[in-house]
Amino acid sequence: TSPEITGLTAGSYTVVVTDAAGCTLSETVVIAQPPLLTLFLQPTDLDCAGDSDGAISSTVNGGTPPYSYLWDTGDTDPNLSGLTAGIYALTVTDANGCTVEGSALVDQPPSLQLEVQLQGNVCDPAGVTAAAIVNGGTPPYDYLWSTGDHSATLTGLFDGVYSVTVTDANDCTVSETIVIDPAPVIVVSIQSTDISCFGAGDGSATASASGGTAPYDYVWNTGEMTAAIAGLEAGMYTVTATDANGCFGIATVTIGEPAALTLEVSSTDASCDGSIGGTATAAVGGGTPPYSYAWSNGGSSATITGLSPGLYTVTATDANGCFLTASAEIGINNTLEASVEILNPPCAGSANGAALAVITGGTPPYDLMWSTGDTGMQVDGLSAGNYSLLVEDALGCQVVVEFDLIAVETPTCSIAITHPISVPGGSDGEVTVTASGGTPPYTYLWNTGGTNAVLGGLSEGVYSVVVTDANGCETSCSVSLGDPPAAKVGDKVWFDQNENGLQDPGEPGKGNVVVTLSGNDDQGNPLTLSTVTDAAGMYLFDPIPPGTYKLTFVLPQGYHFTLPNVGANDEVDSDVDTLTGMTTFFTLLDGDCILSWDAGIFIECVNVTNPGQIAGDEVLCGPGNDPGPIVEVLPPSGGVGALEYLWMKSTIGGPFNQNTWMPIPNSNTPNYDPPVIYQTTYYIRCVRRENCVLYLESNIVTKEVDSIAWAEIDGPNVVCVDEPATYTAAFGGANATYHWDFGPNADPQTADTPTAQVVWDGFGVATIVLTVVNDGCTATAVLPISISNSPIYCDDPGFTITAGPAGPEEVRVSWQAA
Repeated sequence: TSPEITGLTAGSYTVVVTDAAGCTLSETVVIAQPPLLTLFLQPTDLDCAGDSDGAISSTVNGGTPPYSYLWDTGDTDPNLSGLTAGIYALTVTDANGCTVEGSALVDQPPSLQLEVQLQGNVCDPAGVTAAAIVNGGTPPYDYLWSTGDHSATLTGLFDGVYSVTVTDANDCTVSETIVIDPAPVIVVSIQSTDISCFGAGDGSATASASGGTAPYDYVWNTGEMTAAIAGLEAGMYTVTATDANGCFGIATVTIGEPAALTLEVSSTDASCDGSIGGTATAAVGGGTPPYSYAWSNGGSSATITGLSPGLYTVTATDANGCFLTASAEIGINNTLEASVEILNPPCAGSANGAALAVITGGTPPYDLMWSTGDTGMQVDGLSAGNYSLLVEDALGCQVVVEFDLIAVETPTCSIAITHPISVPGGSDGEVTVTASGGTPPYTYLWNTGGTNAVLGGLSEGVYSVVVTDANGCETSCSVSLGDPPAAKVGDKVWFDQNENGLQDPGEPGKGNVVVTLSGNDDQGNPLTLSTVTDAAGMYLFDPIPPGTYKLTFVLPQGYHFTLPNVGANDEVDSDVDTLTGMTTFFTLLDGDCILSWDAGIFIECVNVTNPGQIAGDEVLCGPGNDPGPIVEVLPPSGGVGALEYLWMKSTIGGPFNQNTWMPIPNSNTPNYDPPVIYQTTYYIRCVRRENCVLYLESNIVTKEVDSIAWAEIDGPNVVCVDEPATYTAAFGGANATYHWDFGPNADPQTADTPTAQVVWDGFGVATIVLTVVNDGCTATAVLPISISNSPIYCDDPGFTITAGPAGPEEVRVSWQAA
């Protein structure tokens, strides 16, 4: 209600003035205001963590210029630069004193961090692998090794100093240096024990390794894999010690052995009367001194003395317990010696031998005692046998001689029939005696009174002779002389399959054929004998008196006689007339043995006209397989009689002839199941009718042994997700086909080429299966693989995410790794 108002905000204001008369007047006024004072701050983040290259620019609108600026840093410029990471506040004041405040965050990327991880060791032939592991900064990263390489991982490194510098997308860098120490020296020492005795084989050796990284593995050149080995013979032994990292050292030791222990014993004899004792000395060599001695009489020194006659044994033992044993015989000085000169009895059983004593040494006079009881220097009237002589001298020393008397060899004799009796009842036999042994010349006395070595004009009987040698020693022998044997006739009836009149190999005999011998003996008496052939076709008439005879053969029904006398050999041709079945007449003498009267017979052959067909061709995958059976698909036809089969095989390809085919034993069957084969084999079936010779041949069946299919995969067993990998099949044969199966997560999942490229879309494990088919033979190879997304194995380029404002308002973006 006053004429003036203050503290107004912007807007429209109306005032009404009323005078005293009540008249009014109104007026409206608009109170204006400047535009809203606004502030927009645009920060520029740091390129690298810890840098001071950040900046903030300010934009002011509205209010009433000019503007003044005051940062919380004290700066009064509209814009700031050279900033480190942090939040900065600004207050802007316009000409009217209006203010606006704002703040901005100058951010920085995560600190670029580098770690180099090492795998493997320098003892591995593949060397050490160094992988640079980067965190922070702004991907992507560039790697620069001191070797000039630009990959995240280096392989095949050995001892040395290596450095790597990683630069991110903002050119921020970080470096790291690694030192790969050289391979440690593995020192191997060996403690050994030599062999105790020559050839004993009880040496030992123990290896001890130091340096490197325990534990250690030991391998000796003997194949043993322990630190200590025992039971060793003399020689050189080498051990290789390998530490936990594969570093190794080698050492050698020689196991020695002492020289072979030797022992010799020398001795001196004692006197017979005991006044002077004998000595024995052991001389030891080789082995390991010192030596100890153990004598059978209790002595313990190398030499023992005062010994009476006898056997003394010593055992010499060296420092290692090796020992030998030897003996010495202590005799008597001026040894009494005796021998016997003998005269053997001239004939076995006689008692006219003699023995004469011969004595030397000792002290006469001598006393003699023979085992016969005699006491003189000579004994007579001895027969063959064992004898002994005891001689004792004046000092009582004794010696015994044993000897044998052997009778002179007794003569022996044998009688040979030098001319047998020519006919039964004859007296023209002759025998001859032969003497040996004893003492020639010999005299003879036969039981007939004859005195010569040859005795003739003898008939059937037993003849004996007494033979006497020059010493009168006798022996006797005898012989039986008999009449000559009776005659015999026989031979064979055979089935002449090819009708050529000759007994060919393989042609069988014919049994149950009646054969009759008829004629007159040499006295004119008629004789008729009959027999039948056995299963082999053989017949025999025995005995037969001398005479003239013929043979008659009775043909079995349906058979015919083959042509006689084909060729000039009666042993293999037929001797029977084809119409009569008779032989010619022949004469037999005493003792004749005629086994050549043969008869060949045959039966008409009506053979097959069609051999039929067989089937069973197949291909086997490699040698050593069992083929399937060969079966008849069309039977033989034509002809009369039972069918006979013969299977043949050949491992030689055509052209085929009788030299390329080999018969299969026991194959008289229409079908045939071949055994396991190792090379391509051809089969044919031959067929004929019973009683026929010729076979007809079927078609040829081939069992082909083909080459074995081969499957082998060449490609990595560790791959990276979404990175292509190439796999190649080894050559599987000229006609091979290939099929790959890479699994459900692969692209492609299958392939049918020798080489295939494939990508997997997720990490894990998978199995690659390759199937190769070559000429019907199949082979399979399997390769398990690992699919990795590890940055150690896979070069990951990273990814970029960009965030921007979705409206006019200021947007602050903060990233956080999940």
